[in-house]
Amino acid sequence: MPDGAMMRNVEESGYKYLGVLEVDGIKHDQMKDQVKKEYTRRVRNILKSKLNGGNIISAINSRAVSVVRYGAGIIKWTKNELEEMDRKTRKLMTMYGAQHPKADVDRLYLKRYDGGRGLLGVEDCVQAEVNSLDKYLRASEENMLKEVNISSILENKKHGQSREDIQKSHKERYENKGLHGQFHKATEKVKSNKSWDWLRKGYLKKETESTIIAAQDQALCTANLRKRVYGEDIDSSCRVCGNAEETVAHVVSECQKLAQKEYKEVRHDNVAKVIHWKLCEKWGFEKSDKWYTHKPEKVLESDECKILWDFPIQTDKTLEHNRPDITVIEKNSKTCLLIDPACPFDTRIERKEEEKCNNYCDLKYEIARMWRMKEVEVIPVVVGALGSVTKDFEKWIQKLDLGITAEMIQKPCLLGTARIIRKVLDMK
Repeated sequence: MPDGAMMRNVEESGYKYLGVLEVDGIKHDQMKDQVKKEYTRRVRNILKSKLNGGNIISAINSRAVSVVRYGAGIIKWTKNELEEMDRKTRKLMTMYGAQHPKADVDRLYLKRYDGGRGLLGVEDCVQAEVNSLDKYLRASEENMLKEVNISSILENKKHGQSREDIQKSHKERYENKGLHGQFHKATEKVKSNKSWDWLRKGYLKKETESTIIAAQDQALCTANLRKRVYGEDIDSSCRVCGNAEETVAHVVSECQKLAQKEYKEVRHDNVAKVIHWKLCEKWGFEKSDKWYTHKPEKVLESDECKILWDFPIQTDKTLEHNRPDITVIEKNSKTCLLIDPACPFDTRIERKEEEKCNNYCDLKYEIARMWRMKEVEVIPVVVGALGSVTKDFEKWIQKLDLGITAEMIQKPCLLGTARIIRKVLDMK
């Protein structure tokens, strides 16, 4: 050095320049070992945490995948090495209850807006970064970069794809699968984009989220799946009622023996409880701090409003359907709302909405006549057992004027469904 100081020789282990280990060139093998070790450590620590399902995925994407992203396009990863890291991630997620072992892999990497889990795959990340780096170098006007032999830097260019192409590929593969794609094909025409609000918010526990996703993927170990797909020599009838094939649809919404207790008390009544809780808030009645600790009273009345909970309406003539879940009488405006939630299987949500409206037609006219109401309206609040809502769902919710959103109704429904699944299939 000019001042006479001596520079130390570079050790064989190399030195780090901008976080990348080098000597006379990049030490790819050592860097890959370090990255893999650190990536796995971070994923494991995140999965051990108490974060909810959505935050678990966000943390992996930002905290763990960023370790790999930094050297993408510089470190020479092989396709097999990247695939192995993704497999390791899925194994860890399964170990910690964040992913069902038989759930669809492509759906795991789909955006939550499209009904996926939103995980950023290591291979996908590297492909996208290589693609972006390639575009940047080719478009650069800097003299130094123009002199660079781009093909020698981007040796993995053949693996580079844009983020849009990667998402499109995952979506097409998922939707075209015979088993895992059944739910999407069966509900595509009846559900709205609001059906994925519970996924976008990501507030369910990772175990609950993975259970619901596995149910949608037809991946749960039902007797029907074991016999028809796995080829086991067993009786495929329902283990609870024994009267029908034990499919996911049957377990979550069609079993007669589960109807009166599990379907009603664990799921249906909790959906209705959210609405009743919000009605109490609107009209100034006493309520608990949280909806799940709320205990609806049969009759609540003030000078302005009267709310009936699961109360039979006495009419001059006998009606088959005279017991809506919630009846709201607004005294000043002389209007009445008949609110009736339902949680059928997702393929039947449109039919259930229509059925609810038709069932209470006679009661609606009787109430208008007897109580001298100016307007009586039936409000069907229908959410599928696995979270789907119809295209008219938003319209019905807005008529309640309670500030309720789709995910507020989906949450108690999905929590109830997950509880039913675990009980029937002995899932832990």
